[in-house]
Amino acid sequence: MTFPVGNYEFGGNEFVLYSDRNQFRIPDYYRLDLGFNIEGNHKIKKFAHSFWTISVYNVLGRNNPYSVFFVSQDGDIKALQSSIFAIPIPSITYNFKF
Repeated sequence: MTFPVGNYEFGGNEFVLYSDRNQFRIPDYYRLDLGFNIEGNHKIKKFAHSFWTISVYNVLGRNNPYSVFFVSQDGDIKALQSSIFAIPIPSITYNFKF
């Protein structure tokens, strides 16, 4: 990522000074999702088929970066990270096909 590293003034206007392109990296992103289906019988002449899906999103509960934004505090530029779903999220789904 390209990171703002400072400010400078030119012609009475203030501008942001950026690092070289892609000089910095955001933290690694990895996630493990698990799921399985529980299906009934598979009769061909049956009008409809149904099954249950049980899954867990982000099993490891990792606090992955969703976005990185910058704020200026006391003249210093700091990078802050926002995350979504830093805990495992279970789900149960009933599927009905006809």
